Amino acid sequence: MALLEIDGVTKTFGGVVAVRDVSMEVNQGSIVAVIGPNGAGKTSLFNVVTGFESPTSGTIRFDGADITGVEPWQVARRGLVRTFQTPVGFPALSVWENLMVAGTGPGEEGVLSALRGSWRSAEKETRRLAQSLLEDLDLWESRDEISQTCLQGT
Repeated sequence: MALLEIDGVTKTFGGVVAVRDVSMEVNQGSIVAVIGPNGAGKTSLFNVVTGFESPTSGTIRFDGADITGVEPWQVARRGLVRTFQTPVGFPALSVWENLMVAGTGPGEEGVLSALRGSWRSAEKETRRLAQSLLEDLDLWESRDEISQTCLQGT
């Protein structure tokens, strides 16, 4: 079974057809590229798949569940997320602090979990993942740099 199944998805905006009858399957562990010229509907397809737009027709299934027209935050909770072409972080925070914020998602229990102490294990896991990512990308030495400074260097 495919992890992501897109079946006959069409998205129109008024009389403009942005995505027409797209079908594809993406298996777990695979890398798939969607290519085409500007205006071909690539971004519209990603917006529909991740819930930022609802399809005009067709169905989308992720990990066996129908996610057609589901809100983006609900799609993200299932594990399907997207990035945007322009990365947006917190420019006044360090690289490390930005990763720590990224590791804290919507839907976490907040104050109530803090009262029970479960936030400590979540923070510990976020720290472990952030360190692992920075080490894997050979960026551990840059962890304390302010993000805006890092972005200006690229």
